[in-house]
Amino acid sequence: MNIEKKSVDNLNATISINISKDDYQSKFKSELSKTAAKAQMKGFRKGKTPLSVVKKMYGKSILAEVVNNTLQTALSDYLKSEELDILGQPIPSDDQEGDLDFDVNNLIDYEFKFDVGIAPKVEVLGVSDKDTYKIDKITIADKTIDEEIENALKRHGEQSHPDGEVLAGDIIKIQAEELDGKKPKENGWATEFSVLVDSLTSKYNKKVLKMSKGDSFSFDVNELEKDKGEDYIRKYLLNVPKTEEGEEEPVIGNMFTGKIIDIARLVKAEMNQEFYDKNFGQGTVSSEKEAREKVEEGLSAHYQNQALQLMYRDIMDKLVADTKVELPEAFLRKWLQMTNENLSDEDLDREFPSFLDNMKWTLIKSELAKKFEIEVTPEDIREAMTAKVRNYFGQYGQQMDDAMLNEVMGKMFQNQEEVNKTYEELQAGRVFKKIGETIKQKEVKISIDDFNAKVKAVNEKQRAQ
Repeated sequence: MNIEKKSVDNLNATISINISKDDYQSKFKSELSKTAAKAQMKGFRKGKTPLSVVKKMYGKSILAEVVNNTLQTALSDYLKSEELDILGQPIPSDDQEGDLDFDVNNLIDYEFKFDVGIAPKVEVLGVSDKDTYKIDKITIADKTIDEEIENALKRHGEQSHPDGEVLAGDIIKIQAEELDGKKPKENGWATEFSVLVDSLTSKYNKKVLKMSKGDSFSFDVNELEKDKGEDYIRKYLLNVPKTEEGEEEPVIGNMFTGKIIDIARLVKAEMNQEFYDKNFGQGTVSSEKEAREKVEEGLSAHYQNQALQLMYRDIMDKLVADTKVELPEAFLRKWLQMTNENLSDEDLDREFPSFLDNMKWTLIKSELAKKFEIEVTPEDIREAMTAKVRNYFGQYGQQMDDAMLNEVMGKMFQNQEEVNKTYEELQAGRVFKKIGETIKQKEVKISIDDFNAKVKAVNEKQRAQ
């Protein structure tokens, strides 16, 4: 076997692989014999089919598979031994001969040619102790702390069922009957449902807030709640059962009389030691002042982590924009078209700039990983994937024993795409962490509202790309 690499330029090369019949002949004969031993054809006992018959029936496909496997192994071994850093995958050259002749009775030598894109050398600037990047410092206002504590008091509160007046925030249960004019309709539709008072339209909200348990009022079911469509109304207010195919749905009017038969009201927890222990952990907080400090600490940590991710995003965008990286664009376009059969020319033209930016970032990230001596081991990948699996099942309250975990992990490790994705995530996280430790950070104060608006704008921009 002979393998040669011919450089076209700094970014493109052609690899020629000459496979002689001596390279695959013995493997071909071995595979023929294995097939003959398993073959069960009409007129012959199992395993007794003559080799000549097997060769005639299956020889061409076996030969094609053997030659292809020999080729792929040779190409893979060559790329590893020569330590060629390529982009994408090798693709057949335009001057590769057409359909190959797999003549089982006349074994021949084969020549294959592949185009490869060579990864360029990258010099990354902008990541040193002399480089400064802005990071948002979120200001936590007293109003925000008040809201968090108020929500916590509601979460740990209890539900009551008062007999008095309806208040904002209550949930009322209504016993309703269809009307015929101003009187209940004979054999009309009857239903019971619960609604949040705050979700009622202005017209009915004002009416209900003047009422008490046991009071009745007439209403248009289509106008009772804000922003609710016909499907919602029939399912959740009228409780119309699902009809079978060919069955007619009941005809129901829109005017009803409704009696408030129950009021559900959330009574907030009291600001005391029981609440502190439930919300912050046993013995962690013992006063309102400490509770407010704990809430502010949690909010600050949450938002500063988001601010850090936003800064990392800014750094990534700047490095991609400022780092000069030459790429074999013609090769990459061809590779994308060959590996994505449904990719139209219009889609490729639209998405190619983003693809190039992603490719640039991958090269920059790899260069920084070398600079910072970052490694991601198979054990790191296993631990990260195990954590993903446990978190996923934990969301549904499922506990995993070792046998179940090993079975799931075995399947995940067979998914090379998932393994590569986890590797990239771990590498990127560690690279960004080192970047953050290396550069200088300049804090810029910003309110929570302004910061949330900034995050929203960034996310919308990403989705639009």
